[in-house]
Amino acid sequence: MKNVLVIGAGPAGMAAAIGAARAGAKVTLLEGENVPGKKLLLTGNGSCNLTNLDDDCAERYGSMGPGAAAFAAPATESFGPRDVCRFFEELGMPLTVRDGLVYPASRSARTVLDVLLAELKRLKVTVKCSEKIREIRRTDVFEASTGSWTYRGDALILCAGSKACPRTGSDGSGYDLAAQAGLGVTDVMPALTALVPEDPAIIRACAGVRCQAALSLLDAEGKVFPAGEKVCPDEIGELQIARDGISGIAVFQLSRYAARILAGGGRPVLVLDLFPQYTEDWVGRVTYNWKERYLSEFNISYTGSEKFAPGKRFGLFPSFSLGWRVTEEPWMKW
Repeated sequence: MKNVLVIGAGPAGMAAAIGAARAGAKVTLLEGENVPGKKLLLTGNGSCNLTNLDDDCAERYGSMGPGAAAFAAPATESFGPRDVCRFFEELGMPLTVRDGLVYPASRSARTVLDVLLAELKRLKVTVKCSEKIREIRRTDVFEASTGSWTYRGDALILCAGSKACPRTGSDGSGYDLAAQAGLGVTDVMPALTALVPEDPAIIRACAGVRCQAALSLLDAEGKVFPAGEKVCPDEIGELQIARDGISGIAVFQLSRYAARILAGGGRPVLVLDLFPQYTEDWVGRVTYNWKERYLSEFNISYTGSEKFAPGKRFGLFPSFSLGWRVTEEPWMKW
């Protein structure tokens, strides 16, 4: 039986430990915090968006630069959104779907953590908390050292997370561990994160507002993308305004583009439409009436709706009608 070490007890680490244990390995899951899944409990504002129903989700990584989609494809094709849904349903957790996004039916991240911990316990995975790994070495086996203790395994899975939330353990130390293991580490940028304006005072009067909004992002100086043009299709979704920044699904989707602009020395500009259901429509009408007998009317309107796909939300809609008042004909008045 192989001994497998998994570093990091977030959702990725717990899922990896479950997969290895199901394959017959003896698994030790090492977590630097005092409990597993701290950051998991914060996801989706506590409701935990597990995945989406986009079967071509690898293409969403295209915004991260050349080759990003191809890099992500093997992972998303071998374990895609449908597999994620099946994984949690097999753990006994009902799911619900809202606007193509998949959540636990309870809409609580705690449910997700509970079913993962229950499966780890069923599979007899050893979970060690408050064990911050400081060093990885590879001899005839893999060695993971905390400074006071060294764990050894035939294989090692690194799931230490990024540097997104240090208070939950995601402090960026996983990058150093990856480099120690001989893996290449590229420059990292924030993604799926809140955005903070240059002057937070401009939004403080709206702090606490949560609404549906349409968001556009521009590269004002053209350092990374063409100047003044939208860098990606508009995002429509929930917007949450706090005292010092904005968040929500739509903001998270755009944040990676903003990060690229900032990394390139540019200045991202975010345009908010807080009433996407209202549009600037116009309607034209021409009528003709001959002796109250023969009638005609031509209408043309230009309108749109946020319910349609970006780039296809507006269109021209012509209509034409004819009328004949038979009662006004002379031969009807005999």
